[in-house]
Order: sequence, then structure tokens, then C-alpha cells
Amino acid sequence: MNQPPRKGPILRILTLLIEDTRKDPGERDQLAEVRVPLKQLEGPEDGFWADANDVCRALQSGPSRVDGD
Repeated sequence: MNQPPRKGPILRILTLLIEDTRKDPGERDQLAEVRVPLKQLEGPEDGFWADANDVCRALQSGPSRVDGD
């Protein structure tokens, strides 16, 4: 099958462990998954990095958003 070319960056799932210090100690740790573009470093063995602005934007647009309480 022929698929149309992709427009924009490929989004990958990034899993974050977030410590919410506003809650009781037993309920502080939360996992959140966001789809963001990851950028590869020099070689595959060097890993990837994500732009913090992309991560924050994805968190704020989903159910894991920070509501300021």
C-alpha cells in the first residue's frame, strides 16, 4: 500500500514520572505519557532528547495538566 508522506515530525510516546508535592506523600508519584517529537543525538547509542516546551505543551493539553491548585 502506498501511504501519503508524513507532514511534520514523527511523534513518539514519552513516559514521565512526576512527583506532585501538593498531595499526601503516598500519592505523590504519577506516571504521564505524552506524544512529542524526540531528537536523536549523534548516534543511536547516545540516546534521544525532547524539547521541554513540547513536553510542557503536551502535558498542559492532556488530562495530566497542571491546574494550579
